[in-house]
Amino acid sequence: METLHIREYRIGENYIESHFDRSYQSAMLKSPSHLIFLSAVAHYQKIIYVYACHRLGLEYDLGGEEKLKVWPTVVHVEMPRMVRNETDLVHRVYIDEFTQAAPKRYHVKIHSDVNDSLFISGESPLFAL
Repeated sequence: METLHIREYRIGENYIESHFDRSYQSAMLKSPSHLIFLSAVAHYQKIIYVYACHRLGLEYDLGGEEKLKVWPTVVHVEMPRMVRNETDLVHRVYIDEFTQAAPKRYHVKIHSDVNDSLFISGESPLFAL
C-alpha cells in the first residue's frame, strides 16, 4: 500500500508540478520501498483535474463538490528504474494540448516525469459537470 502526501501544486501556463512525500507498506517479502507506478498514474489524473480547474477558472477545493470528470483514455508509462525516494518528490506534467471539443468537453494531451525516473504520457477527455 502506498500513500502520497501532497505538499503543494505549482501551476504555470502549460505545466503543473506536484510536490509530495510518500509512505509505503508491503506484506511482500523483501519488497523495497518504491513509488508504485499505478499510484503515479492515479496521481496524474488528479493533477490534470487541478490544472484544468485553474485553466478553466474554476475554484479547486479539495473537499468540495466535483467540477470535472477526467478520464484518461491513453496512458503510456516508462519506468527505467524505481523511484525509491520517500520525500521531496516532484511530478511535473507538461500540457502539450488543451482543446475544447464541445461546450462542456475538453481534450488534454500531456507528458510528465516523476523525479526524472518515471515517465507518463497520455490523453484525457475532460467533462465539465
